[in-house]
Amino acid sequence: MSEVDYPYTDYYYDATTNNQTAGCNYSSSQGLVSANGFSYVPMMNPRQLQAAINLGPVTVAVAASQNVFYLYTSGVITDY
Repeated sequence: MSEVDYPYTDYYYDATTNNQTAGCNYSSSQGLVSANGFSYVPMMNPRQLQAAINLGPVTVAVAASQNVFYLYTSGVITDY
């Protein structure tokens, strides 16, 4: 599956109801990979992060509502 196969759209056509419907038009039969689990990596633990990276893809969440982001303009944030 590539981006051509699954383009961004905010609506999809539902042939069963003959309507445009908001939502995802994903078909699991076209998927190339799947996730079979997850684990949490402790904050500020580079060794655990490296171990997770060695296992596969890693995602992160950023609490952007924190005060340090309010006046952010550029650069690396080191205030945590």
